[in-house]
Amino acid sequence: MPRILFISDLHYGLDAGGDAATERLAEHLVRTARPDDVLCVLGDVGSDPHTFRTCLEMFGQFPGPKCGVAGNHDIWVPEGENSWDRLAETAKDFAANGFHALEEAPLLLGPLAIVGTIGWYDGSFRDEIGVDAGDYERKYCPSLNTGWADAEHVRWDYTDARFTEFTARKLETHLAMIPQTATAICCTHHLPTRRLLHRPRWLVPKHWRFTNAFLGSDCYGTLLLGDSRARLAMSGHIHARRSYRSGAMVFATVGGNYRDKEVVTWDGGKLRRLTFQPPKHRA
Repeated sequence: MPRILFISDLHYGLDAGGDAATERLAEHLVRTARPDDVLCVLGDVGSDPHTFRTCLEMFGQFPGPKCGVAGNHDIWVPEGENSWDRLAETAKDFAANGFHALEEAPLLLGPLAIVGTIGWYDGSFRDEIGVDAGDYERKYCPSLNTGWADAEHVRWDYTDARFTEFTARKLETHLAMIPQTATAICCTHHLPTRRLLHRPRWLVPKHWRFTNAFLGSDCYGTLLLGDSRARLAMSGHIHARRSYRSGAMVFATVGGNYRDKEVVTWDGGKLRRLTFQPPKHRA
């Protein structure tokens, strides 16, 4: 089993110290990786198309196979552009920088098969907190004075439920394409199960419980739990270290945030985590 290295939420171009941490992470991976190591990028790579590509270029000397999926930030577009078109462009950007775009097809590496998608959300993570369904559709809750920025920056004709169904069916199709004897690893940006949300739920402030509804969908986890080949599902998006086991299946997230970056390593056993921080400036 090769080592698989997972990174996510690099947000290159937003700075706040995070750019330096991303550069440290990239330098470390390029310097220490083995030829059979596999690098998986789980979305939210750059703050715009240019920084998305610039960030991917940092991993150009990584010696092993590379693959990736986009995140919701990667498909934010200005007025007049379409997020569906940008999602297709991210696949081309991945390919141009030596990455296999998992949105397009599985990556087969001998007995290992890596599948993936950006994922999305469909309301299955909602808590009963007295918020109207219309507030979730608008992605803004006046009573809690909180919202979700996809409402302003993701522009397409899909409803959230329809796009979630589309990506779930794509993932199902990709799983059907891999050998029956393969060990399947799934990469998504959005969470595939609400069990990765912070618990106990009643301790989470209501405004966070509202925005947690936009972190993922249980439909992906249900699909993976129904496939005996699936062993690990890694995701980003939540900016926190989380893990959940169900039988032989492990669901986990890459930690880190806008400032600190994390790489998670898996070799078929335990997950190992390493955090990279911006350099400390001396006075």
